[in-house]
Amino acid sequence: MSGLGPREGTKFPESRTASLRKLYHPLTKDLLDMSLVLWFPGPRSFTGEDTVEIQCHGSNAVVSGITNALLSLSKSFLYLCYFKLDL
Repeated sequence: MSGLGPREGTKFPESRTASLRKLYHPLTKDLLDMSLVLWFPGPRSFTGEDTVEIQCHGSNAVVSGITNALLSLSKSFLYLCYFKLDL
């Protein structure tokens, strides 16, 4: 998906290791949250694809902001979350 990846000057987290990261909205560049991010490269992930796990603060505002930011990049995110992963 276009727009996914680390901000300029940063790197992907080490695979299968929790990293504390700032999450920004890809279009507005607003800071959304400081979250734990885990990256699981395919094919050795639950789905067999590159997968990112985000452990964010649980307020409605934060969860909604992160979800809306991901949906602004691609509607296929909705398919993966609700149909393939059954969240």
